[in-house]
Amino acid sequence: TSSLSTNPIVSPVATYRACDINAPTCAYFTHGILNLSLVRKLDYTTDAESLPGNDSTYNLQTGTGTQSNYFGYICGGFSPGPVSPASAISSISKMDYNGDVLTIPGANLPEATQAMGNPGTTDQYSYMMGGVLAPGSFTNLTQRLDFSSDTCSLPGNNLPSTYKDTRTINTANYSFVVGNTGPAP
Repeated sequence: TSSLSTNPIVSPVATYRACDINAPTCAYFTHGILNLSLVRKLDYTTDAESLPGNDSTYNLQTGTGTQSNYFGYICGGFSPGPVSPASAISSISKMDYNGDVLTIPGANLPEATQAMGNPGTTDQYSYMMGGVLAPGSFTNLTQRLDFSSDTCSLPGNNLPSTYKDTRTINTANYSFVVGNTGPAP
């Protein structure tokens, strides 16, 4: 049988519009309320949270986290600042699980997008679907990150409608897109 732990883990840093990367032995979270570039780490074996000290080079909210067996990626989002409304960004940051090293691999999303929700993943690719290009402008784009080359592309198989904050259920051969906040008005 399965059980759910009732031992709460209280984060030392408040989180807002978090992005997560689920590594084999830990999870990484970004976006502190006061420090939007902060990266935190939760160790699965000890349930201890730490600040590995390698923060993102971007102040970021509503980015999308995805992962391979060896690396995690923080993709897109928006960088809040003095200009309102904030614009979506196309940046990608890459987390090496060996040493908690965060780098900029040089690849960007083909379309600057925020609020893509959680992606569909395979061993080779991550598929980020839907999202927001600009305030009130939802998209149906599918953007693919190739883990072997750290490159991104638009494979052309887009969602049938526009969505943001999608969730996926992954099987060995398919990703099913479920739940969303609906098409743009």
